[in-house]
Amino acid sequence: MREVAALAGVSAATVSHVINGTRFVSDEVRGRVDDAIARTGYVSNVLARSLRVGTTRTIGHIVTDIENPFFAEVARAVQMDALRHGYVTMIANSDEDPAAERLCVETLIERRIDGLVIAPCGGSVNKSCFARLVEARIPTVLVNRDIRGAGMPLVTVDYRRAGYDATKILLDKGYDRIGVVAGPHAVSSTAERLSGYAHALQEREVAPDANLIFHGIGKVEDGYNAGKRLLRSASRPQALLVFNSSMMTGLLAAMNEVGLTTNDVPAVVFQGRVFDAVLPEVWSVRQPTEELGRVAFDLLLRMMRDGWSDDGGPVGGSRVSAMSRITAVRAELFDPKVPSPDGRSKEPVSGGVH
Repeated sequence: MREVAALAGVSAATVSHVINGTRFVSDEVRGRVDDAIARTGYVSNVLARSLRVGTTRTIGHIVTDIENPFFAEVARAVQMDALRHGYVTMIANSDEDPAAERLCVETLIERRIDGLVIAPCGGSVNKSCFARLVEARIPTVLVNRDIRGAGMPLVTVDYRRAGYDATKILLDKGYDRIGVVAGPHAVSSTAERLSGYAHALQEREVAPDANLIFHGIGKVEDGYNAGKRLLRSASRPQALLVFNSSMMTGLLAAMNEVGLTTNDVPAVVFQGRVFDAVLPEVWSVRQPTEELGRVAFDLLLRMMRDGWSDDGGPVGGSRVSAMSRITAVRAELFDPKVPSPDGRSKEPVSGGVH
C-alpha cells in the first residue's frame, strides 16, 4: 500500500479510503490511486482488512440443486442485487445432501461471510447446522423452504395457493385423476403444494389416491422414474401436476417410451415455461425468481446493517415476529394458448395463482 501511495502522491490512509470506500475522495485523486494500483499490481488483503473493519463484503448463497433453473435464477437475482450494494456472492451447491449442506455452512463461516441466503435441504435434519449460524451471528435468510423451529426469516412463494390453483385448472377441464410428481417429503414447499392439491380435490369431492403421488428429490431421473410408475399403471392418471422443470424433462422421456404425449396426459408444471411454449396441453406456474432473490437480499442487507442482539437474533427494524417472519410472493399460472405480445411468455389465466 505504501508503494501505491508514493506513486499516487497521497497518503496510505487515502489509498485505504479509495479501496474500502470509507470516506469521500475526489475523482482526480481516486483516478491517481486506481492508476497506481494498476501499475503496481497491488491486491488488497481482504482477510486482513476484515479483521480490522469486521466485514468481508461477501455473502454466501447455498442452493440445493444448481442445475435446477429455479435455483439458478434465484441465485442470479441475489448476486446481481448484492453486486449493486458492493457485495460479492460465494455460491455453494448442497445437491440435496444434508452432509454437504453442513460442510457448505461450516466452510462459509470459516470464510467470514457477512450473511447467508440458503435454500435448505428441508425438514429439521440440519437444525444443529442452523443453530451454528446463530451462534456465529451470521445473518441468515431462508429461500423457498422453511426449517421448523429455526426462527429465521423465510422468503417464499404462496405454494399452498399455487398448488390449489394448479390443480383447479385441471379439475375445471374435467380431469379428476390427477397424478403428482413431487419433491422430497420433508421439504416445506412440497408439503404446501400437496396441501393445496388436496384442498382442491376435497372441494370437488374427489377422493385422494396416494398411488397417484410420486416423491423424488427434483432431478431429471425422478421425473423419468415417476413416469415409468404412473404412466404404465392400469389406472394411469388423466393429468399431471409436476413440481419442477427438471422432473418434467424426465417425465417427457418416460412418456415417449410408452407412446404418450401431453395431448394424452396434460400437465401443469412449476417453472415450466420452456414446456408451455412448445407443448400442447401444458400450463406453467411461473415462480417469480427475480423477486424472490431481490426480496431475500434486501432482507439480508437490513439484517447485516442492523447487527445481532445478545440472544442471537437480528435487532432493530429486521426483528421478525412469528407472524411476520415469512414473506410470501405471488406466483402466476400461464395458459399455453394465449401468447403474449413478445411471443415468448404467456398471459396469466383468469383467477391466476396468488
